[in-house]
Amino acid sequence: MTTKLEQLVLERNITADAIRCEELIESLEKRHEIVKRSEIICEIKGIVADDPDLLSISWLRDTLTTRLKAVENEVRRSAADDMRRGLVSLNASLVTSALRALSNLGVLEAELEVQLSSSAAEVDVKLVELSSALDSSVRLLPQCVNLIHSQLEQCALLGATQLTKFVEKLARIIRARVPLDAPFSLRFVQLMSRVLNSRPECSGPLIEALRPLKNAILSQSLGRLHQIVEQHDFATIQNSVFVDKLVAAIEEEMKRLEWDVELREEAQKNTQKCLDIVAKRLESEIKLDVENLLLGDRLRSDQHKNYRLLEIMNTLAAKWPSQAKSLLAVENESVAVIMEAIRQSIFSIIASMHREMDDSKGISPYMQWT
Repeated sequence: MTTKLEQLVLERNITADAIRCEELIESLEKRHEIVKRSEIICEIKGIVADDPDLLSISWLRDTLTTRLKAVENEVRRSAADDMRRGLVSLNASLVTSALRALSNLGVLEAELEVQLSSSAAEVDVKLVELSSALDSSVRLLPQCVNLIHSQLEQCALLGATQLTKFVEKLARIIRARVPLDAPFSLRFVQLMSRVLNSRPECSGPLIEALRPLKNAILSQSLGRLHQIVEQHDFATIQNSVFVDKLVAAIEEEMKRLEWDVELREEAQKNTQKCLDIVAKRLESEIKLDVENLLLGDRLRSDQHKNYRLLEIMNTLAAKWPSQAKSLLAVENESVAVIMEAIRQSIFSIIASMHREMDDSKGISPYMQWT
């Protein structure tokens, strides 16, 4: 008796589920909203999962397998298309509806990964084009950065998690596709910094991706200054030309990097490094041996050169006192040596003037006044 009752209950439940599935299928064919259609599909699949015996009903089997799968694929495509259209137009409500539909179908993560990969690939293509067409970089660079900004705005509509995933993909692409020695690297970093200022919540990975480019920019900047110092012939008398050229170059490098706090600070450090190089170069050029410390009727050529070099040190140190500690040290040490030699010479002269002459000549006129 109990077994028969259980069988009747089972048959009644199957019948109720079959009728409900049929009603849902009819409703599915009448509805056009993707969110509602996805909810109906989700409910049908839930009923079938709870009662697999429904698939044994001949008149319902095809509906629950072939037809339902076809409709599910159609809704998935429509939802994915709506998501892409919503992202392009920055239509938040359309994107939200599409995400709900995809979530109901259980394919949200898969479609999001497709979208993020597609967006990243689009940026990758643009960066490759930019790096391989340097002659067109003036035109292509703004287009590329605008695309990155647009993709970030779109991914923000997908939520913080998806935005972070995209930013990480983008950071890897930038590291791989933008050469450190690219002539457009400074402009690229500058434009990207503006983009990051508008999206501080996701800027971390991109800031790190731009750091090697910043380091390369600073290295190239210091290299240009170093070249000016190394190429100058300090044996010539063109000291003012060297000073003017170096000062102008340093000021130009600092001006190029003043828009970024980090680069501006590092540019000041580069100025100190450059002046350190100048200090070492001038220290090797200046000659403070005994012959060049002697006072005579006329200055030797090396003595003239020494004073010219000291003038260079003094001018540069006065221009950037906080960065010119090494220059000041060399200058002060050199001046101290020269002044000591002068004092010794003066003492020798005074001592000789105090020396009494022999009896036939009397004492020196100087001693007569003392």
